[in-house]
Amino acid sequence: MQSYQLFITLPKTTDVEIGKLGLFTFPKGVYVYTGSARRNMDKRIRRHLSRDKNLHWHVDYLLADEENKIFKVTKSELEECDLNSLTK
Repeated sequence: MQSYQLFITLPKTTDVEIGKLGLFTFPKGVYVYTGSARRNMDKRIRRHLSRDKNLHWHVDYLLADEENKIFKVTKSELEECDLNSLTK
C-alpha cells in the first residue's frame, strides 16, 4: 500500500465542524495529513487539492476553509505509521 502526505498551512486559528465529531479548534500553523491508497493515489491527491468536492474525509472539513492551503504533497512506498515516524 502506498501512502502520501499533505502539508497544510493555516494562516489563522480555525474552528472546524467535522461531521458528527463536532467542533474542533486548530491553532494557526502547519499541519501534516497522512493518507494511504491501495490504488489510484494520484486521483486521491487530486481530489484533496480540488475545492469542488463533497466533504468525506476529516481533512476535507479543514480544507473547506479557502484560506487553508495545501502547499506540498509527498508520496511514499512506506506505510502510514512508518512515514509519520519520519516526518518532523
